[in-house]
Amino acid sequence: MRDEGQGRPFVWGHGLLFSMDQDDRAGMIVPEHIEGIRLVRYDARGHGCSAATRKSDDYRWSSLAEDMLAVLDATGAPSGVLGGASMGCATSLHAAVMAPERVEALVLVIPPTAWGGRRVQAAMYRAGARVVAVGGMGPFVTMGRAAPAPRILSGELAPVRDVALEAMEHLDRTVVPHILRGAASSDMPAKDALAALDIPTLILAWEGDPGHPLATAEELLRLLPQAELHIATEPSDVRQWPSLITDFVRR
Repeated sequence: MRDEGQGRPFVWGHGLLFSMDQDDRAGMIVPEHIEGIRLVRYDARGHGCSAATRKSDDYRWSSLAEDMLAVLDATGAPSGVLGGASMGCATSLHAAVMAPERVEALVLVIPPTAWGGRRVQAAMYRAGARVVAVGGMGPFVTMGRAAPAPRILSGELAPVRDVALEAMEHLDRTVVPHILRGAASSDMPAKDALAALDIPTLILAWEGDPGHPLATAEELLRLLPQAELHIATEPSDVRQWPSLITDFVRR
């Protein structure tokens, strides 16, 4: 866990098969410093430097949400801001549904597939788990390199995808299948539960990424009573996200 700054806690969760180090190398989303905010980051279980289990249910988003609330506990603060990218976004929402009184605001970055659109992505995760279980990380990463990158991850953001794929090569092949199966069996919280979250929420999404479709972000905007949505259409728009996050959490 990394705990930097003083003030209101802001607990941040990274994406699937990512880590704090990969977030740093990508340099895309997380602000380095926010005045008056205590930025708390951690590696999700089975990722980065965190301990792993070999039980797929331990990697369900609801289980990871319990970990995020435990990280908030570790700050000693009764409440704070929760946020994250992709898997970290979903983790934050599950944590908010579990303990809404502890969440002062939410920062939801590139929300993943959800609800009716989850089936295809879940099948891809299960297929990936089989590939890793049989052949290790090499074939899995090769498949990732062969897949077309979202247009937004081009030009100045092209290294972000490279960082993710390079990091995957070093993951534990005995753990990754469980992480992927846990993700495959996960979904966003129920829509009625989200509609009850009267919490200030910043949603940041980008165009042209089937794994993080605009449809999810737009549905979250419709459901969450205090949500605002910013959509990136160009890499330069994504570079503005740290400033948007800083302004939001300080507001």
